Amino acid sequence: MSAEGCYCYGMAKSTKIAEESAPTTVHAGKSSSKFSKMIVLGMLLLLAVLGIPWVVVSAFRAPPPTSEELFSKSLEELDAGNYYAALKYVRPLEQQKYLDMNFSGGVNYIIGMIAFRDAELMDGSIRDRMYQMAVSYLEEAERQAIIDKYYGDWSYALGMSYFAVGDTLHAFDVLQKAYEYNQEKKGRIALRLSSLYLNPNCRLDQYQTLSERKEAKLESASSLIREAIRSPELTDEELVDAYEIQTRIELQKLHVKEGFLSLVQLRKKIGEVIQKSTLLPVELKMKDEMANVIEARLEIADGKYDVAIDKLNQTIGRYPGLENPVTRLSYLLLGQCFRERGDID
Repeated sequence: MSAEGCYCYGMAKSTKIAEESAPTTVHAGKSSSKFSKMIVLGMLLLLAVLGIPWVVVSAFRAPPPTSEELFSKSLEELDAGNYYAALKYVRPLEQQKYLDMNFSGGVNYIIGMIAFRDAELMDGSIRDRMYQMAVSYLEEAERQAIIDKYYGDWSYALGMSYFAVGDTLHAFDVLQKAYEYNQEKKGRIALRLSSLYLNPNCRLDQYQTLSERKEAKLESASSLIREAIRSPELTDEELVDAYEIQTRIELQKLHVKEGFLSLVQLRKKIGEVIQKSTLLPVELKMKDEMANVIEARLEIADGKYDVAIDKLNQTIGRYPGLENPVTRLSYLLLGQCFRERGDID
């Protein structure tokens, strides 16, 4: 075969081989393309399956509450007595320094009221700190503005907190406002005000002479303590406290009437005054023990804690059960004596 024939044969063979192999190559390319499309379609389907519920949920999910809604919810929980729920809603607002356009002192009012309620349930130094915290927040609430709806509760909480931390001057001024605006707590307010009227720091500037002021203070205290004793809202301990204040009022009247008795003479009059008291309920039947407790309080005021402890232990020894309010008060005063002596924190 010539060289030319060989070349033509080789070309023809190569062409034939190429023609035979070409369809195979094209067929493989189509399969790969279909497979790739299937992967893409699968991924799109997966994204659709996963994404559509998320889009649907996102579309129907409630937006986060606004500051106004948080404030309204916190105030609602506070009014319902749910103090920890109220605190949960109001804390973010405190961090934001939020001021409600209708109640600019509202955030501080809510936190101050919660601190006051907590203080009422606590004892010792923690209780004192909570009352001080209540004072700080409630004072700031007043500076920012208190609306009329909450003025009665605000003045009661702040006045009682002042009283608890020993700020008698501010307590007297604020509790007088509370007595006017808070009808629900009037008996308890009357109890504290009657005690404050007996405080030497209580000022009645409208009276010019000392004797006029003394007489006016005793009359006001006497009227308030009678109202407090008749109030159904007082606890047993507060009721016993009211009888003690009533006794102190009568003793001070005797003190003025009989030419300023000495402390020793006043102590001798305590039993006599209590026995004559028409406000002490017959069911207590503990007028002698009341006299003993009041004498113990006088000893505490003089710093004679050992003498007071002996008197209180006498009452506890005769009536050891905690079912009697006078005994419970004796235990409270006993704890006060130990704290004042430094025996306990």
